[in-house]
Amino acid sequence: MISNLKIKHKLLAINIICTLIVLTISGVFWGYSNYVEHNNYLNSRITGEAMLVSSNIEAALLFDDAEASLEILGALNAEKAILRAELINAEQQVLAKLDFNRANSPQWFWQKLINYSDIHDIRISKTPVMDDQIVIGQLVIYYHSMEIQEAIWTSFITILAVIALAIFISVVYINYMQQIVTVPIKRLSELARKVTRSKNYSLRGESIYPDEMGALTQDFNIMLDLVEQSNENLEQLVKDRTQALELNNKELIEQIAQREKAERAKKETDARFQQAFFNAPIGMALVDSSGHVFNRNLSFDKLLGYKDHSSVELALLISESNRNEVMAELSALSNKDNKTKFEREICCQRSNLDIIQTIFSMSAVYSEAGEFIYTVLQIQDITASKNLEHKLEHLANHDALTDLPNRRALKTALTELQLSQNHSKTSHALCVLDLDRFKLINDSCGHAAGDKLLQQIADLLRDTVRGKNLAARLGGDEFALILYDCDSIKAREQTENIRAEIEKIEFHWDGTTYRLGVSIGVSVSKSSKLDISDWLKQADSACFEAKDMGRNRVFIVDDDNSRLDEQQRDMQWIQRINHAISNDEFVLFEQPITPLQKPSKTQHLEILIRLKNSEDGTLIPPNNFLHVAERYGLSSKIDQWAVNYLIEKLQNNSGLAGRDCHYWINLSGISLGDDRFHDFLENAVRNADIPVGTLNFEITETAAIKNLTEVSELMSRLILLGC
Repeated sequence: MISNLKIKHKLLAINIICTLIVLTISGVFWGYSNYVEHNNYLNSRITGEAMLVSSNIEAALLFDDAEASLEILGALNAEKAILRAELINAEQQVLAKLDFNRANSPQWFWQKLINYSDIHDIRISKTPVMDDQIVIGQLVIYYHSMEIQEAIWTSFITILAVIALAIFISVVYINYMQQIVTVPIKRLSELARKVTRSKNYSLRGESIYPDEMGALTQDFNIMLDLVEQSNENLEQLVKDRTQALELNNKELIEQIAQREKAERAKKETDARFQQAFFNAPIGMALVDSSGHVFNRNLSFDKLLGYKDHSSVELALLISESNRNEVMAELSALSNKDNKTKFEREICCQRSNLDIIQTIFSMSAVYSEAGEFIYTVLQIQDITASKNLEHKLEHLANHDALTDLPNRRALKTALTELQLSQNHSKTSHALCVLDLDRFKLINDSCGHAAGDKLLQQIADLLRDTVRGKNLAARLGGDEFALILYDCDSIKAREQTENIRAEIEKIEFHWDGTTYRLGVSIGVSVSKSSKLDISDWLKQADSACFEAKDMGRNRVFIVDDDNSRLDEQQRDMQWIQRINHAISNDEFVLFEQPITPLQKPSKTQHLEILIRLKNSEDGTLIPPNNFLHVAERYGLSSKIDQWAVNYLIEKLQNNSGLAGRDCHYWINLSGISLGDDRFHDFLENAVRNADIPVGTLNFEITETAAIKNLTEVSELMSRLILLGC
């Protein structure tokens, strides 16, 4: 009838039966637990005693004190199970040993104490003795387990009785009850094994009884339905995940390939950098933040004279004048003070202490995190180019023949002087020197002689003008001087001394001795606003005055000189005369010449010249400008313009040329002394398409006497042409 009971009744019956079985098992377990409990209690008791003694005996063990050790070991006598205690030091020697006399112990224990290792009932406890975490010895305790054996024996008798009763009950009931309860479970278990082995989740279980096991079977079938559906979903999920994994794997492969490519590119870049670094034609090095050069190329060592394995510090490479600046820049690069590069022309110091000019460049290299790694140093030797630059600069500012400063250097010096004179009242003198009779020597002896004479004059000026004063060559036979901090009195004294020294020169060439003089014009000024070009013009004007006054003399103008305004007016007239010659602003007039005694059929006309005022068209008489033209050598140009203009008018106007008229043109003394004007005048008369005798000339007695030979020759040549 048990098969028709509910599951709880079946389990009640099974529980009664199982209780009997459990009693048997529990008895065994209880006996074993009893043994374990007594055994653990004995061992923990012995261990505790051993730990207590080992903690107190370490001092005696450290000092090898056997008596103190025995006294401490005597504390173990309170434990009745302990038979012997030994104290062993670090050298494995027994320092102390103590046997405990147990009168109530079995006699056979004492008979076998000679060799404890052979007695299974005797146990050994070994406890290390520690000093500051260091093992300094060992405490060995021998103890018996009689109390455990007694407990085991009592438990054994009890267990036997319980087991006997349990076996009797199990034999009576268990077989029948197993048939009723376990068959449905067995079938369900077999179904589960089939599903597990075959992976066929379509199998289902059959309910035998309408009890909880039947309900469990139905639930198991429902679970199989869910598992089957979950399995299908899982298979689809696995498929989807596999595709996603394949896609991710493909992307990962591409990323790995890109990373490998990037790494190869980085290696190639590093290799190229290393190759470029070591093979660079300029000195290159890597410098840390402290200024130590930890890597450098061959060009660096060759440039600065270091050997392969020598240690190099950045501070030792820099000349003392630039050292502090470079080290400060390195510190700024190391600390990222808004600066990643430094480049400057500085002086470097070779290992032999020679100084060279270089282009010095430092570039900081940082990690991806922005941390400073090192500085790339580049050094390029520009000493040769700097020397060439200085040489070219010297050539640009010095005369090639005399090595004196040239006109460009003179203007630079005057500019610097002008800038420094904004509020100064100090006077300075600008001198222009023009050699007298140099053209005669140069034309007679040749240019080689002229060059040598100019070099001799340059040496004299260089030796005479010392200190901060400047001597320069303007070109040809013209020189210039700047006499600093010099008033008119000092300027006259110094220039007269120079004039006298030049006058003493005896120039020997091809057995002939030549003497020469020098005309010196001096402009002394203390005006801070004086224009450089005006100052040069004043000095040139003073030089012309010196020539006009008879040559080989000094003429000085200064801010207080009454001739200064006159010279400035002369300069203005010179500009107007040159402009009039270029733009035909002169006007010719006819002045009839009438005989008082015997009238002449031929009309004589003297040609007079006037200057047209470009501003208002009025005419300026010749006495206003001819003396300036005479003084500054422009008379020949005016005479040449007048001759050309008159001939052109006569040739283009047949009425003027056809009438019986003779035209007379006044010639200046300068024109009569100019060989080039002689040639021009003869060619102009010869080539003029006008009647012979139409063109005639007037020459003053003074000009003729002054240049008697040249004038006589010119008159003879012109007379032959009908003049």
